[in-house]
Amino acid sequence: MGGGAVSCATWEPIDGFRSPGEFERFKGWISSRVEDGDAERVPVDSGWKDANPLFEEWYRCPATGQVWRLLFPDPPSRGSFIPVDAAPGA
Repeated sequence: MGGGAVSCATWEPIDGFRSPGEFERFKGWISSRVEDGDAERVPVDSGWKDANPLFEEWYRCPATGQVWRLLFPDPPSRGSFIPVDAAPGA
């Protein structure tokens, strides 16, 4: 992750955060991308499959228009960061 800007066009899925600290660092990183205009927070579509605005946040990449889901860790799930169209059951 690091502190530097990474184009949202090169984001890669995260299948499980290794620790609560890693998740919190990622949330800080994605928040800084939003502040810099490199990502946009968008409303969670609660009608989309198993989406739940209480347990996830959605972000859109302005460069590609792709929407990503940040699913919060909720044991036993370790959370994830995945494109909406690549989500389980999509």
